[in-house]
Amino acid sequence: MKRIFTALLILSVFSRLQGQTITQAYHPTAGEIWVEYVDTVASAIPPMTAPGPGQTWDYSTSFNVNDTSGIDFKNIWEAPAYMNASSTFPNSTMVSFSVTDSAGFFYKSLPSGLYWDGVYQPGIINEPTVNLYADYVDFAPDRMVVPSPISLNGVVNHTSQFYIDYVYSGFNVHQSMSFVQHFEADATGNLVTPMGSFNNVLRVKETTYSVDSMTTNNPLIPPQVSIHDTTITYYFLQASSHMLLMEVMVNPNSLQPISAGYYDPIFFVGMNKNDNIKVSMYPNPATESFYLSHIRNNSTIQIFDITGKLIKEQGLNLGDDSTININTTDMNAGCYFINIFNENGGNYYKGKFEVIR
Repeated sequence: MKRIFTALLILSVFSRLQGQTITQAYHPTAGEIWVEYVDTVASAIPPMTAPGPGQTWDYSTSFNVNDTSGIDFKNIWEAPAYMNASSTFPNSTMVSFSVTDSAGFFYKSLPSGLYWDGVYQPGIINEPTVNLYADYVDFAPDRMVVPSPISLNGVVNHTSQFYIDYVYSGFNVHQSMSFVQHFEADATGNLVTPMGSFNNVLRVKETTYSVDSMTTNNPLIPPQVSIHDTTITYYFLQASSHMLLMEVMVNPNSLQPISAGYYDPIFFVGMNKNDNIKVSMYPNPATESFYLSHIRNNSTIQIFDITGKLIKEQGLNLGDDSTININTTDMNAGCYFINIFNENGGNYYKGKFEVIR
């Protein structure tokens, strides 16, 4: 269960910045898709700067991408039938789900913020010692993902909770997990990630700790409370982007980075494709392969060596924009050029990459 809650700390969303205010209008909407590139090599991630306006954050060369993940925001009615979304989370407005592990994350957009309404995952609670099994976590109050309105120097506090009731040794047990959150918009400035440069960026610091409590109907057993799992995460947001640009999780004691992730721009808005989103290529340099994202349907990919010789050509019929993997094991170490085109858009991407051994 801890893995699920830790993962959800990075699902924060917003957008709007310096001298302006994040409101409900800037929450994500169904049809938006985010792709995150994750770096867990903490030594390469620059430490957080002190609070204040007018800052410059340059992460353009410090990422060691070792994992990717995605968030696909869908209408609530698109959730698979086995999740029983309409009856379990009737007030949710969006869902992001993974068919491969049958998990679903439910969101609620309100004027006071974007909230995480609950989670569906088979066996998310599994305690055979007390014969307790559950597929749902339902927050009441809902867990906050981003407060609104909020702007520079804004502070918002929030507490969310879920609870379970069961019988143990003949006694009724009420156990709850509470999440105490403190949001502070502490800095503004310009941000550079491997995906591009962004101005008027707002940095929001979230500090969260969890409180586990248990009570029983046995008057001889006192209530038990434990506080643990403090986390501190910084989120970087930009006006008009409707998305999280980057997040950095830090050690709550040393305040040194633990992990970071930057996000690819939204390539759907509502249900309409945005054909202006640029192709992205990662990792670069490559060893055995690299990925190309946002490749359009019926495209041709050409790769040239440093002399201009065509060494690889691949035609694609993807059926829709997609991400593909290019194998480089048959290529010598060195620099190469890539050209991507299709019948409708002509040459829509030219780039350079390096193969290392």
